[in-house]
Amino acid sequence: MKTYKEFLAERKNKNITINFFDIDETVFNTFAMIVVRDKNTKKEITQITNKEFNDYQLKDNEEFDFSQFLSGKLFKTTSKVINSTLKQVKDEFSEGNMIVFLTARPKFDDNKLFKDKFREVGLKVNDKRIRFELSGNLKKGTIASRKEYIMRKYLSSFDVSVVKIWDDHVENVKIADKLANEYESVKFMKYLIVNGRIKYLGTLN
Repeated sequence: MKTYKEFLAERKNKNITINFFDIDETVFNTFAMIVVRDKNTKKEITQITNKEFNDYQLKDNEEFDFSQFLSGKLFKTTSKVINSTLKQVKDEFSEGNMIVFLTARPKFDDNKLFKDKFREVGLKVNDKRIRFELSGNLKKGTIASRKEYIMRKYLSSFDVSVVKIWDDHVENVKIADKLANEYESVKFMKYLIVNGRIKYLGTLN
């Protein structure tokens, strides 16, 4: 027999709406660059933006250097909020929904400075309904497959009724197409962010 406290805790996790917001070029315009280096000499070959990274194909002699993306200070001092998406974050939060910032970045060197940027724009980062997931910490898979793995974790941990995916890369938004076939009782809503504008791509289920 569950205690009343356990019953209440269980009820809190039922029929919830989860928003998965990408960070770079979705909630903030960011300016860290990915360096492409020669595997052997470590010499810099080129630098690419976060947006270009989504489609860049490494050659056999190339590797990525993400050191700029590890800097909490660089993120805090240079990132510019995208107001259209920030409004959606705040609206969803005010409605009692869960916010998961799901980024392709790995762990920051200074997590406090990283989260300070969210505090600056009025987000309550210590609230249990706001969470951060850095899919770059996973060692294998594409960006989309890593994000899908984390979304599945939430779908299996909570009784979810609605999932909303907000991302600037269409392949990440399309994760909803695959998940909707498996989770038929969950409504999936897709939003693509293009140059700060939100494009609704439809609802599944």
